[in-house]
Amino acid sequence: MSAMLSPADVLTTIARSLVAMQRYSTVEDALNGMAVSEVRRKVTAYQRRIRALERKHGADFEAFSTRLRVGLHPKRKTIGYPGDRPCAC
Repeated sequence: MSAMLSPADVLTTIARSLVAMQRYSTVEDALNGMAVSEVRRKVTAYQRRIRALERKHGADFEAFSTRLRVGLHPKRKTIGYPGDRPCAC
């Protein structure tokens, strides 16, 4: 059975490979670059998701949040459904 590598070991191995390929000058620079790249990727994905939800609900995030806070149903722009309890936001 092969030894299990920790996530830190895997990242360090990748970083060393990037240094060997001369994409970064140090392992620390490579790790930092990989982290920044991943954060940017996630931010882009979240921005795409937000735009899709804004299109779906016909409102930007702030307007949609306001509707929820005051108890407006997001799709019908009316106050909840019969029998609904007010939001305890």
